[in-house]
Amino acid sequence: MSAIAEHRKPGRHMPGRGKPGRGKPGRGKPGRSDLLLAATRLGELLDAGLSTPEALSAAAQPRDRAARMVGAAAAGVARGQSLSRALLTAGAPLDRVDLALLEAGESGGDVARALALLADRLEQRAAIRKQITGALSYPAMLLLVTVVVLHGMSLFVLPSLAAMYESMGIAMPTSSRVLMAAGRASASHGPGVLACLLLATSLVMTLRSRSPRLRLLCDETLLRTPLLGGMFTSFQHAAVYSVVSALLEAGCSVTDALQMSARCTGNTAVARSLERACRRIRRGVMPGTALGASALDPSGESAGILRVAEATGDYPGAFARLARLAACRRDRAVERFGKLAEPAAVTLMAVAVAGGVLALYQPVLGSASLLQGGTQ
Repeated sequence: MSAIAEHRKPGRHMPGRGKPGRGKPGRGKPGRSDLLLAATRLGELLDAGLSTPEALSAAAQPRDRAARMVGAAAAGVARGQSLSRALLTAGAPLDRVDLALLEAGESGGDVARALALLADRLEQRAAIRKQITGALSYPAMLLLVTVVVLHGMSLFVLPSLAAMYESMGIAMPTSSRVLMAAGRASASHGPGVLACLLLATSLVMTLRSRSPRLRLLCDETLLRTPLLGGMFTSFQHAAVYSVVSALLEAGCSVTDALQMSARCTGNTAVARSLERACRRIRRGVMPGTALGASALDPSGESAGILRVAEATGDYPGAFARLARLAACRRDRAVERFGKLAEPAAVTLMAVAVAGGVLALYQPVLGSASLLQGGTQ
């Protein structure tokens, strides 16, 4: 079975795969989608038996950013560069793991397999971003609509009623005064408060990047945050195991794969756990025991699966299973977060709209009574 075919499931549509003309036109900087399209084209051409120069020449034919990137990489390969370095020089958005995958494939003589793994990694990252966006978009839209409606009501509707009440010497209802005061405060002080928040966020991020202790404290706090901490932890574990699995399939050793994953993870606490596990493995401790003693395996399932791998030698398969288990936990965590976020946003919107309606209709009904000669 070919390297690309091993990663396909029957009936599954692979975005951009096998469709040379679907790249985005334009002359901007290549993005991750362009890299996915280029890796897919090159992998299929190499898997069909073409040499690297022939595959690069064929993949550079369509008119899109991916083809132009491949054409620039072809020029680099013609000058004697490796494919990974030529793609990097051509502007491909490769991170450390992407480069490690390609370099491992080049050293092992199976570039088509490495490109297939790279394409799968890019697709998984795009799917994760889509999943997170889908979970957050609806609650965010509800909150935005609520804020806009109440803000407009407090600035444009209620002041006209307040002027009529003031001319008659009658006080506005308390709910209306509170909503108008909130609208005036947000209009006058909102930009300044927003600027201060952005400045404070920028300052914290700058200090975090310069202080290892602060960075470690922030990352540990993030993983221990109630409700959200479990979701962040599952994201980190899924990312680590998927990277290690891909690197092992590309030909890296367990220690090198864990070390590379530690350097690429965005969470310092997780990176330290990986580095401690790597040090134990170098001292002769088996991977299952080393990871079992780290914060990456609080449930103990990693140690059990890796002990089977220690007996069979199938570390790529073991870490692939761990990656799938972590991905399932991640998906469940995102689903739970979406189920909590949506009703919370709906409840907040309902309370805010009810308060806004009360703040609007109290003076409206009161003004109708006054116009008819009644009393409040």
